[in-house]
Amino acid sequence: MNKYQANRILGAILIPDKEIERYDKELGFFKIKFSKETIKEYKGNFDKKQNIPLTKSHSKESFKSFELSNSFLISDNNKSSIPESYKNYPIGTWLVEYTFIDEEEFLNLISSDLIGFSVELEYSITDENGKTHHLKDNFERMNKLSELLSINIFIRGGSTGGAGRNEHGEAHFEIHQKNSNKNIGKIFMPKLNRWSELNFKEKLSLLTIEKGADIPKREKKAFVKWLEKNENENLKRCYNEWNRINKDNNQAILI
Repeated sequence: MNKYQANRILGAILIPDKEIERYDKELGFFKIKFSKETIKEYKGNFDKKQNIPLTKSHSKESFKSFELSNSFLISDNNKSSIPESYKNYPIGTWLVEYTFIDEEEFLNLISSDLIGFSVELEYSITDENGKTHHLKDNFERMNKLSELLSINIFIRGGSTGGAGRNEHGEAHFEIHQKNSNKNIGKIFMPKLNRWSELNFKEKLSLLTIEKGADIPKREKKAFVKWLEKNENENLKRCYNEWNRINKDNNQAILI
């Protein structure tokens, strides 16, 4: 997302053949990409609609004072005239530009942690068994792992005795049944350097409940993909949270 004129934001919505991670309750995490031709169709449908809301992180909170200034595909004819930061994008990339009437709202946007545009789509994919699934993007799972699964996962841990860091043992994920909140076991938090060396199958094996019934494989796959997303960003975040919550007390945090 790029501010290149007063009160205007330009950004890419879809880039041809770029893999995008998505989630479905039945399929779990998967990746999808769109061709130039498909992106052109989506753009055509988008341009025909009126009053499409511009929301923050796919939430119910929307911007109030904007208007769509431009919606176009990068082509050989216009590539030389677009901002420098987009000139390396492939032909067929879909860009949109919004102009904000309210300057305060515009300044709040550019000072926020929002980094780009995203669009909610409907599409069909075929799974490994040949079954076709007709899907509509659902973004409610983006921030909290437990929203994806039928279990709740808490960060706990410390040392081996006493209070504070010493209260709950080695850093681990505490697994609860979602409806009853019954504690069904724990999974020790993998060390980052070890985790980075493992392949996906090995990571699945590592996320096994200690002395208890294992979690379903579909949910374990979602757990692994969540931890390793964006170069293990969420695993690093879990350790940061463990250090924070176990410094002085016995708090737990739901992830």
